[in-house]
Amino acid sequence: MAFLAARGAIPIDALRERESGRRTEVGGGVTHRQCPATAGGVTFINLEDKTGTLNVIAGLGVWNRFRRVARESPVLIVRGILERSPEGVTNLIADRFEPLTVSRPRAHATSASVDRGGIRRRGRCAPGPTIRNGRPRHAR
Repeated sequence: MAFLAARGAIPIDALRERESGRRTEVGGGVTHRQCPATAGGVTFINLEDKTGTLNVIAGLGVWNRFRRVARESPVLIVRGILERSPEGVTNLIADRFEPLTVSRPRAHATSASVDRGGIRRRGRCAPGPTIRNGRPRHAR
């Protein structure tokens, strides 16, 4: 969330206070994508962060331009125009998609050596399995 805030992205629950018609950038995980045959090429994406969910609407032109990112990225940054219906439903009319890469923190090695499984051992590690004919085979 700190990375998103640093680049100016708004948490989804804070969109309630933003005025309709403003260009807004949000980020979050994609829960599902829908492209109904009756929607005339419009694709609907649900985006979720720690604070809530948001409906994202991608028109045919935007979808074609950012198709690969929008289809394959599990976590997205979406920029678009905020739209609020009289019933209070909030949508984001997308004009740009970016993949959001999430990395895990690296473990710091100490004086003990660390093998591939993350198990710390003192001294020399036993040799790992050797792959032969597609199957692991342990050294004898």
